[in-house]
Amino acid sequence: MTLTTASGPPGAAAERDSIDAVVAEELGALFRVERLERRGPLSCVYTARDVATRRVVALKVLPRAFTAERTGEEFEAAMAAVATLDHTHIIPVYGYGRTRELLWYSMKRVEGRSLDEILREAGPLDLRACLRLVEQLANALHYAHRRGVTHGNVKPANVIVASEEVALLGDFAVARAVEAGAPLGDGVWRSRLARYVAPEEGHLRRPGPAADQYALAVLALECLGAGDSGDGRAAVPEAVRQALARATTQDPLGRFATVLDLVAALEGGTPARQPSGGPLAAPRATAPVLLWDDEYEPAVPRGRLVRRLGVGAALMILVAGGAVSGLRLTAPDRPVPAQPRVTAEPAAPVSVLPARAAQAPPESPATSRPPPRPRPSPRPMLAAPGRLFVGATPWGELYIDDRLMGHTPKAALPIAAGWHQVRIVRDGFAPFEQRIRVGPGEDVRLIGIVLRNLGS
Repeated sequence: MTLTTASGPPGAAAERDSIDAVVAEELGALFRVERLERRGPLSCVYTARDVATRRVVALKVLPRAFTAERTGEEFEAAMAAVATLDHTHIIPVYGYGRTRELLWYSMKRVEGRSLDEILREAGPLDLRACLRLVEQLANALHYAHRRGVTHGNVKPANVIVASEEVALLGDFAVARAVEAGAPLGDGVWRSRLARYVAPEEGHLRRPGPAADQYALAVLALECLGAGDSGDGRAAVPEAVRQALARATTQDPLGRFATVLDLVAALEGGTPARQPSGGPLAAPRATAPVLLWDDEYEPAVPRGRLVRRLGVGAALMILVAGGAVSGLRLTAPDRPVPAQPRVTAEPAAPVSVLPARAAQAPPESPATSRPPPRPRPSPRPMLAAPGRLFVGATPWGELYIDDRLMGHTPKAALPIAAGWHQVRIVRDGFAPFEQRIRVGPGEDVRLIGIVLRNLGS
């Protein structure tokens, strides 16, 4: 394994070599590491090739010596949720796990540069370019927030700008998992830039979407150079300043309801003039970029909504009436066999007649009415399915009731309520088997599974 390392003090070089050696020893069966891409204070990112899929990935590792005792469980629970995210502006996660000395996960390798590098080399962004980038990141965050996932570490170093000025957000929930179980102290300030940490994080262990909104607004201010005294600060309209000030208020309840509301406020305060050139310049009118959130629908005015409901109800009544009339005109009369009386069915209505009418002869068969048809019995209620989360180190093929479901990890896999047999197999490793019971609507988590190497 050949790794590219930067020069530094002898002690730092020895530490780098030891981490690289651990990666080669504990993850060598899963990945062929090609080169070191980035080394941070708590983690390293490598370009590697997945042995099983032959796919080139970005492999991130975190030494467990830097984490709290219960970090492994928190990390795998967080990654199981992150692995379900599928969005244009989120870097997808392929796999994750933990070994004796490492936490690791692999993700799509994106060709591009980090926003941190762009700001250091090119300086502040144009207003339109900045707001376009913030809109993309806000779409990603809103998508995750609606699925119960917060990022917890929004900053320029975790934003990759790919070709055609597409921004992608990575490292979802990683910082929160690493810091779980330990009080927020020096570790936070070392691993995350203090200005991006929302005030409420000092007393809340798991801040929500409002903290992500705070960090996104700080990122926007940095992209605009609003912390400097240069031209970038002078170019920020007052309405944009006020929107960012609200998003960075000390009280999380005073911020916008969602990150998309922040974007709407920012867009409302921008001039119509289009910029020309520069990093992350807005696209020309000939090639517009459409950002679409498939679960977001603008509110409909109340009057228009009432009119829509009224028209819809009228159409439904007309269609239903036509269908019933057609059935009555075209359906042939069919003899109905006599049915035994069922106590659950209501009795036919009985007319109260005078005494003389009661002695009248019975109606002829030609004029008699057929007995009423029995009502169909109600369909049985089906139990709501549950969801299964499975993670194993190393990954393996997942079978549920002898049916292949793909390879681990699997997150939010729909599974019928009841008993099931779970089996994970991989060549060279002892299979994992367990019988589980899934309740209606229940989430069942089988994470932290370690397959035993038969050769060891």
